[in-house]
Amino acid sequence: MRVGLIGCGLVGRQLGKSLLEAGHELLVYDIVHEAAEPLLQAGATWAPTLDECVALQDWVVTALPGPHEVETVCRRALALMKPGTLLLETSTIDAPLVRQLHSEAHACGVILIDAGVSLGHQTDHGARLALWFGGDARSYRSFRPQLATLGEPTLYCGPPGSGKIVKLVSNAVAHSLVVLLSETLTTGVKAGVPLEILCGALGSGTAQTGMLDEILPHSLFRGDFRPGLRMELAIKDLRLACELATVNGTSLPVVERALQAYKDAESEGLGGESLHAVAKLFERQVGCDLRLGRYRTNEEAS
Repeated sequence: MRVGLIGCGLVGRQLGKSLLEAGHELLVYDIVHEAAEPLLQAGATWAPTLDECVALQDWVVTALPGPHEVETVCRRALALMKPGTLLLETSTIDAPLVRQLHSEAHACGVILIDAGVSLGHQTDHGARLALWFGGDARSYRSFRPQLATLGEPTLYCGPPGSGKIVKLVSNAVAHSLVVLLSETLTTGVKAGVPLEILCGALGSGTAQTGMLDEILPHSLFRGDFRPGLRMELAIKDLRLACELATVNGTSLPVVERALQAYKDAESEGLGGESLHAVAKLFERQVGCDLRLGRYRTNEEAS
């Protein structure tokens, strides 16, 4: 099967890897050529333009930074795609935009399925993808065998936009948890308990979480704030989650507080770093850091 992938960032690269491993012929495009290099080295082919990435493909997969990019790219793709082909939209955006694009795709004879994608359980070979799909149930069933090759677990969540709602809820929890852990762990360390002890204790009790056990050890706890998911994208995700709550007559006060923490970090020049760099706010406030001892240099430890 011929697949065109538009967007080779963190999620796009993982999806592209899964598509190649499943034996698909993969054509990739990104406005930053270097972002596609890992996939090109793995066997993908570079498309010089977005139009060439879309034309004549059986599937088109989009993995883009936000709503503006999705709206622009998907409308261009729909103008070029053949009836009966699949547009799989995997960006973190709002459900109303997905529903509008779904209607436009239907008018073109193109099948649009939205997906929330999460980098789940960490292994020695990278992160496993969890995928949550939204769209017409009949269309989902017809593509389910191929969609199942993208990750595990996969879950059908409901009509168009449902995958995005699940993703926004998931990201609201995960991004807020980073703030909560940063705040509480710095307090514990400042009070005199080493970070190693705190992590071991929390990991063996009711506060156990994959964020603490699997994700932060690869970033915050070793002082590695290279962009994976950039802080500016976390701000976008939390803003969309708060908008989802407002539209549906609910409120997210904890999420709103986390959003403010990320905005404060961005105002201090951390916006281009990983979202986990929000912990630096709390480290500066209390005068300690959240680095596990085995990642300290001799100078830092002294």
